Amino acid sequence: MRGFSIYIAGSFDGRTRLKTIRDAIHARTPQHTVLSTWLDDETGEGRPPSDLAQTYARRDYSEIRRADLLLLDTFDDDPRGGREVELGFARGLGLKAFRVGPARNIFHALLPAFGDWEAMYDALGADKDA
Repeated sequence: MRGFSIYIAGSFDGRTRLKTIRDAIHARTPQHTVLSTWLDDETGEGRPPSDLAQTYARRDYSEIRRADLLLLDTFDDDPRGGREVELGFARGLGLKAFRVGPARNIFHALLPAFGDWEAMYDALGADKDA
């Protein structure tokens, strides 16, 4: 199977959990690459200093543009909305997107969904068309 690039969109507060998921994707499906460098940000509160906010947003947009697939993690309740902007941007580009976790708004209901990350890992390993 051909490998592809993945962008994980999720709550900034959930990044420690999502780093584990990124590492599991790399271990279980090494043909794929996760581009989400925001997972390694150490800005504390999830709100970078104002002089870095635009830099970080542009970086994330650039990574989404290079991705073949966006995985939206919705397990954490997130009032900031960054993952929703990332999802909208990706869908506007015509990027394939899957949701892992509960539907938190009406637009999430439009995405193919997985109830947990184990099911997503299986799908990534079995996806012959990506």
